[in-house]
Amino acid sequence: MKRLLLLTIILLTACGYPKNDSDKFFREDGTLREIDTYEKGIISEVEIYLQDGTLEQRDTYKKGVISEVEIYSEDGTLQQIQFYKNGAVSKYEFFSEDATIEQIDTYENGVISKTEGFREDGILKQIDTFESGTASKYEFFREDGTLQKIQFYKNGVLSKYEFFNEDETLKQIDTFENGRISKIEFYNEDETLRQIDTFENGIVSKYEFYNKDETLKQMQSYKKGIRSETAFHREDGTIQEIRLFEDGILSQNDSYDEDGTLKQIIDFKNGLVSQSGYYSEDGTLEQVDTYENGVYKNSQ
Repeated sequence: MKRLLLLTIILLTACGYPKNDSDKFFREDGTLREIDTYEKGIISEVEIYLQDGTLEQRDTYKKGVISEVEIYSEDGTLQQIQFYKNGAVSKYEFFSEDATIEQIDTYENGVISKTEGFREDGILKQIDTFESGTASKYEFFREDGTLQKIQFYKNGVLSKYEFFNEDETLKQIDTFENGRISKIEFYNEDETLRQIDTFENGIVSKYEFYNKDETLKQMQSYKKGIRSETAFHREDGTIQEIRLFEDGILSQNDSYDEDGTLKQIIDFKNGLVSQSGYYSEDGTLEQVDTYENGVYKNSQ
């Protein structure tokens, strides 16, 4: 019985109790190299030192799993912090020489999801957003911190630009298809639509101009970059006039009443009036004036 009790005491002494202490490791020259700290027998912190005694790195653990890593420069200033979640990196924080924040990288499931860049004064400069590790959005900020521009990407290809005024109201939107410009939208100071420029294969195909209430004011159409038609609208949206072009030269001018009925058609030849037709309210042709080289000749 005594022998069994003595054996039990020996085993308990050998196994020990949960450790709440630190282990220090030294170099051959006697300088401190590392300190490992334990809580209840589980590693909680590791500190690594340079030969001159300056802290180089501090690793923090939660329940034995790495949660944070601090990296220091040779002069002892904080250079970088790495954050971990369930053992996978979740965030990096980078600092400048004066210890101000310089950049923050955020990760989801170990994959980069966002990068934030800062100016020397700590004001946000840029935010890069990623989806599945691929860039999806870049946001740029002015020196005063206001939003200046956003770039959007689809599958890593530029899809849209958004530009903002100093008060962060929307100024302009550029839309891209397959990396080529397809549309530009311009906005007034109150963010109402002012103009739309449309492109096909990178060449302008249409200009649209709008009134303050965003009703269409004028539309210019182009074929292969050459103007083919211009339509003018009244403030109530009804068509007022249509001008047709051939090879960029005016060929026909149609005018309409407020109720949309055709009022007049003027034909042009080589840019000069050749014929003018007038219509009644029921749409029947009433009179035709003929011109030669732009000079009136007769009426029918």
